Amino acid sequence: MYEIFVDGSVRCGNPGLAGIAMFVRRNGKCVYKYSWLLPRDATSNEAEYEAVIAALTYLKTSNEVYKMGREKCVIVTDSQLVYGHVIRNWKCNFPHLRILRDEVKNRLRELPFNVDIRQMAREENEIANELAQAITEKEKERRGNGRI
Repeated sequence: MYEIFVDGSVRCGNPGLAGIAMFVRRNGKCVYKYSWLLPRDATSNEAEYEAVIAALTYLKTSNEVYKMGREKCVIVTDSQLVYGHVIRNWKCNFPHLRILRDEVKNRLRELPFNVDIRQMAREENEIANELAQAITEKEKERRGNGRI
């Protein structure tokens, strides 16, 4: 089974300096982990969506994943909002978030295999959370507490 744990982090305001992270586990073993900064300031909700989109991009482009055959694949987020919009069909009140929600739904449909999205407590998403926070904190320090 593939599990992709994702998270977004924002520093220096909301919107602010934003980073996302992904931790991929196959049958309990880490096969990939990465974090990166978004090229623009973002809200925490936008960062959470961007992390899910990054996971879907990984699934679409990774040769490793295409070898998985019929293994189960799950994207795990700690964002209640993203999970609620995408899986539970909660009303999405903000146009900029609707665009991101629709992109996630479209990418899910484009994959040649099923992907579940699961929501878990932030404390249980520790590795992705630490990766996302570390990249934004490092950039904040590089900039001098967020000043450009």
